[in-house]
Amino acid sequence: MNINKLISISLIFLFFGVIGNASGSDNCTTAPTSSLVVNVKDKGAKGNGITDDTAAIQAAVNQVAGTGGTVLVPDGTYMIDAITGIKIKSDMTLRMSTGTLLKALPNAKDHYNIINITGASNINVINGTLIGERDEHLGTTGEWGMGIILRSATNVVIEGVTVKNNWGDGFYISGASKNVKFCSVIADSNRRQGMSIISVDEMVVKNSIFKNTAGAPPQAGIDLEPNKEDTINNVQIVSSQSIGNKGFGIEIVQWAKHSLIKNVTLDGNTISGNLAGGIKLHNNTSGHRLINNLLKDNQGYGILLQKGVKGNTVTGNTVTGKNGIRDADGGNTVFDNNLDRNLNTSEKNVKP
Repeated sequence: MNINKLISISLIFLFFGVIGNASGSDNCTTAPTSSLVVNVKDKGAKGNGITDDTAAIQAAVNQVAGTGGTVLVPDGTYMIDAITGIKIKSDMTLRMSTGTLLKALPNAKDHYNIINITGASNINVINGTLIGERDEHLGTTGEWGMGIILRSATNVVIEGVTVKNNWGDGFYISGASKNVKFCSVIADSNRRQGMSIISVDEMVVKNSIFKNTAGAPPQAGIDLEPNKEDTINNVQIVSSQSIGNKGFGIEIVQWAKHSLIKNVTLDGNTISGNLAGGIKLHNNTSGHRLINNLLKDNQGYGILLQKGVKGNTVTGNTVTGKNGIRDADGGNTVFDNNLDRNLNTSEKNVKP
């Protein structure tokens, strides 16, 4: 066994073998089920900020896929053809170092994905920074250049990953994905959304940051918005921050026909400095819980429950700034919130 491979295996067992299920900063991931470790540099990746390393990283993924082992990406800047993207496969861990950058090469496409997880299961993606090419983008149309996309993916954990400067979204979850977790992730300065949640059953976002989204509407920190015939179910967003976005910090929008959003909980989040407002619920969505959140210095309402929104619970929130909570139809359970000011007659049962 060569020395590089021995060092790689030692690092993995330092993280996993000694401390069991712990990995990343939130202990969301589980240990690899195999001792197999493939270092992308052994497949020819350079990490020098010049060479296109897409094929070399994909070769490492292909070798590890299905084994329960680990692809290791050491410190360096790895240039990625995001039109092709890195396609993560089932039963594997992609572990990047904290100094790992995956940087998209400039392109003119409406759609791209730096990391693509489609139809795969039992996956960890840990650490590293993914950088899009919004500032070097060669086209003018489209809004779907993504950092990480999950489509019909099951049992996936993304932990400690930063995604920034994409032409579209930082993170995009669709295709009836199931049982996914985002722990200690950061979405920064993406063009359309920090995170789009389109279709999923059982999802947790915790201890994460979504900030500085601007460039293409809706420009939210997190947007829960199913497409036609999609369902979003059992989503928890907890102990996270949505700050400085041009749109809302978090919005729950049920626009499309035959779509459904149910059982969303926003608990203990800090939502501040967003231009459109803090939290928005729109278009007949119901059955959600907004509890114990801090909403401060948002330009619009701290919490906006628009016309047609009924059957939601809003309690224990602290709202500061010029606008408080607006319950347009008065059909929600709104009580025991702490407000600077109570500006609207529609704010039913709110204790200032």
